[in-house]
Amino acid sequence: MNDPTPQYIDGRAPETFDAGELLELYRAKRFELLAVKLLDYLTHFERTHYFRVTDDTRYHINELVKNLLYFFTQSDFTFSDACTNRFLELHPILADVIAISNFRNTDAYLKILSSQPNNLARLLVLYNAYNTVRLKPASLFAANSRLASNWYFRFLEKFNTGSASQNAHEQMREHIKNVDPLLQIDENSEFTSAYFGSTYIDPELDHGLKRRINQLIGQRALVPARVESHPNPKKIAVLSAFWWEGHAVHRAFQPYVKSLAEHYDLTLVKLGSSTRPPDTESFEEVVNCRLVNSRLEGFEALNPNDFVLAFYPDIGMSPESILLSNFRIAPIQMSAQGHPVSTFGSTIDYWLSGTETEVMENASERYSERLVLLPGAGLLPVRPGYEPQHPQLPPEPILINCCWAAQKVNYPHLVRLQEIQSRSQRPIKFRFFPGHAVQTGFIPFCRDLVNVLGAEHVEVHQNTNYTEYVKLVEQAHFSLDSVPFGGFSTGLDALFLGMPLVAHNGEQFYNRGAAYLLRQIGLDVLVADTLEDYIDKAVQLADDAEYRSAMQQRVRQADLEPIFAQDGTGDFKAAVDYLIEHHDTLSQDQSREPIVIERG
Repeated sequence: MNDPTPQYIDGRAPETFDAGELLELYRAKRFELLAVKLLDYLTHFERTHYFRVTDDTRYHINELVKNLLYFFTQSDFTFSDACTNRFLELHPILADVIAISNFRNTDAYLKILSSQPNNLARLLVLYNAYNTVRLKPASLFAANSRLASNWYFRFLEKFNTGSASQNAHEQMREHIKNVDPLLQIDENSEFTSAYFGSTYIDPELDHGLKRRINQLIGQRALVPARVESHPNPKKIAVLSAFWWEGHAVHRAFQPYVKSLAEHYDLTLVKLGSSTRPPDTESFEEVVNCRLVNSRLEGFEALNPNDFVLAFYPDIGMSPESILLSNFRIAPIQMSAQGHPVSTFGSTIDYWLSGTETEVMENASERYSERLVLLPGAGLLPVRPGYEPQHPQLPPEPILINCCWAAQKVNYPHLVRLQEIQSRSQRPIKFRFFPGHAVQTGFIPFCRDLVNVLGAEHVEVHQNTNYTEYVKLVEQAHFSLDSVPFGGFSTGLDALFLGMPLVAHNGEQFYNRGAAYLLRQIGLDVLVADTLEDYIDKAVQLADDAEYRSAMQQRVRQADLEPIFAQDGTGDFKAAVDYLIEHHDTLSQDQSREPIVIERG
C-alpha cells in the first residue's frame, strides 16, 4: 500500500554507502569495524526524519536494510558490548527504518537467528514491536539479564507511534504485563519511555511496571538513599524539566508557583540538559541537575538542603524527575497534573488534583500518593493566544479533528473511529495532529492509520507552530477527545474555537478533563459515559447537519470567561500551607482519604 502523501515533506536520501566495503570487512573478519560502519549509517536517521520517501530514497533505505540484515544473520558476526549498547540505543530508530523499507519487519531474520549460536545481541537488536514473530523474553533475560533489560526498555520506546498498529500495540501490552523478575537498571538503561509510555499503552497495566522501576532505582541507589535535610518552614523547591515560557507544564503551574513567591523562599531545580532558558522570575536560586552516565550532576547542591517541601509538576517526563522522586529531597513531597499519572511507589506523599476532575471513591487504587483536591479542575485553564476566524466549511466530507499526540492514538480507539466511519451516512475524514514525537516513526504511523481507516479517510498534519496548528484545527466540523488518555488543553482549544467536542468521561483526571470543560459550559449532551455512547454522539454530529449546527451555535454562544477567570492560586497556596502545617499528623494517621481544600 502506498504511503499517504498530502502533508508530508521529503527527507534527503541516506548517505551513500559502499556495500562492497562492508562485504570486504566481513570477509576480512573485521567485525568490529563492520559494526561501527553500520552504526554510522543508522546515525543518519537520528538527524534526518522522513515524512515521505521518494522511490530513490526508498531504494537507498532498502539497500541499507538488506545489507544490515544480511550481516546480522551471519553466525560468525560478533561485536563488542560497546557496539551492542549503541545498537540498542538506536533500537527504535532501526525498527522504524526497517518499517519504512519494503522489508517492513525482521520476522524472517529472527527465525534464522533463533537457531544460531552466539545470537543474543543480534536477536535483541532486531526484535522490536513491529515483529509478528514472538520470542520468549524469559529466555532472553536468562541468557543475559543486563542486555535483555536494556533491550526491554528500548522496545517500549515505540509507545509514541507503535500503538496505532494492532500487532505492535498487543506486543507492547504483553511487554508491560509480564515484567521479567531479572529486569535490572544500569548506566545504559533508558527507563523513561517505559515509565512514561506505559500508561499510554494501557493505563490498567502501568501500575506494576512503574512500581518495579521505582524499586530498581532504589536498589541501584543512583542517588544517596538518605538526603541530609534541615527543613526551613519557608523554603520550597520546584523540580521541573520544562519550566520555560510556552511549555504546557509552565503554563499550567506558573501562576500557582508565583502565588507562593511572596510567602516562601523558592528554589528552581532545573532538571535535564535543555538549553531553553528557564523562567526564573519567582525564584531566589536556580540549581541545575542532569543525568550524565547514570550520575546526577549537580545533585551535591541538594544534599544537604533546607527545603521543607519539594514540588514536582512533571514527574515521568524526564529521567531526573523519576530518579529524584524516589529519594526524599524534602520532608514533604508533592506532585500534580503536569503528567497526570501516579508514580505508583515513589516517595511522593501528595498528589494535587481537582474536586471536579477526580472520582474520590477508590482513589487509593489509582494513586500511591494521597490526593489533595483543589476546587475545580486542579489546574488553571490558559486562554489560547489566537482570535477564532470561524471559516466556512464545505458540507462534505465531514472533517473530524483528532488533535491527539501520537502516543494517544491506539489501535482499540482506531477501531472505534472505524465504527463511526462505517455507521455514518456521510463521507468522513479524520484529521490527525501527531506532534513532534513521531520522528522516524511518522511513515509507519501513517500507514497504520490507513490500514485501519482507509487512505480516503485519513489526513495527517506535521508538527507546526501553535498559530498554524489552530488555523488547521478550525477547518473541521467537530473534534473528538482521545480514549483512554484524553486531553485538557486540546479540549479547551476546540471550545475556544467554537467547535463541538465529543468527550468520554473516565475515572481520573487524564480522561475527565475535556468532559469537565463541556459541563462547565452546559454541554453535558456531548459527554459520553460509555464508549458506545461516545460512538453514537460522534455519528449523530457527523450525520445530522442541523444538530451539528445547533451544537456549534451553543459552543460559540457559551461564556468561557468563568473558565478562564478561575483564580485558583489562593487554593494552591492554601493547600501548601495546610500540608506544611499538618504533614506530621497526616503522615501518622495513615489515611488514604482525599484531602479536600475548601475555597477561601
